[in-house]
Amino acid sequence: MVNHLSRVTNISSRNVTPNGFTVTWLLQSLVAVSCEYNITALKRCTISCYSLEQSDVLQVCAEYMDTKSHLCQDLAGGKTELTMTGLDDCSRYLVIVMVLTPGSNFTSNYTELTTAPASNVSFTLAISPVTMDMISSVSLEESSISLTVNWVPVYPNSPCAQVYKVYHTHEISGATISDVVSRNITTKTLTRLRANDWYIVQVMAVFNDGSISRNVSNRGRTPSSGTT
Repeated sequence: MVNHLSRVTNISSRNVTPNGFTVTWLLQSLVAVSCEYNITALKRCTISCYSLEQSDVLQVCAEYMDTKSHLCQDLAGGKTELTMTGLDDCSRYLVIVMVLTPGSNFTSNYTELTTAPASNVSFTLAISPVTMDMISSVSLEESSISLTVNWVPVYPNSPCAQVYKVYHTHEISGATISDVVSRNITTKTLTRLRANDWYIVQVMAVFNDGSISRNVSNRGRTPSSGTT
C-alpha cells in the first residue's frame, strides 16, 4: 500500500486588484510509504522521498463561486506562483492548485480568495469610502402597515460587504429605526408602521472595518387601511 501526502500547501494571494491576483503556494516533497508482509507475518516497511520531476505539470484553477465558471492554467513543475487576470471585481474564487503526474492527480488544499472592489481602496484593510457604490437600486412594495424593501447589489453576495443596513425614517416625526441584514439577503420587510404615512428607506453596505458604502434611498407610503 502506498500513501501519498499533499505536495502543495500555504495557498495565498498578493497584489490583489479588482480583476486579478497573484496566487502563491509552497511545494513540499511527497513521501511514499510502501509496506509489505512476509510469510512470517513480520511487517517490513520502506520509506522513499518523492521529489517533483520536471515532467510534472502544475494546474491552477480559479472557480467563480457564484456562477461556478472557472479559469485554469497549466505551469511547468516547480513553479510557486501565478498571476491570474480577467476575473470579476469584488468576487469570491475557489482556487485549487494540482500537481499532475503520469497516472496520478495530486490535489492541493484549496482555499478561497477574493478580488478587490473597483474603487481604488485598500481591500486588505477593507477601507472603503462612503462614495463607493454597493447598491444599484432600492424598490418598495406596500402592503397594509408594512413596507417590503428590495435592493439590487452591485456585487451579489459580495465578500466586500460584511452586512447590509436598512434604515427607515418616519417622514413626519423623524423617528429612525435600523435593521442589519446578512450580505446574502436582498430583501427586508418593515412592519408595525403607521398607516397612510410616508417613510424614507435607505440601504447601505457595511465593510469589515465598520465603514459604510454610499446609501441608496427610496420613499414609500403605507396604505390608509389597516391603521393601528
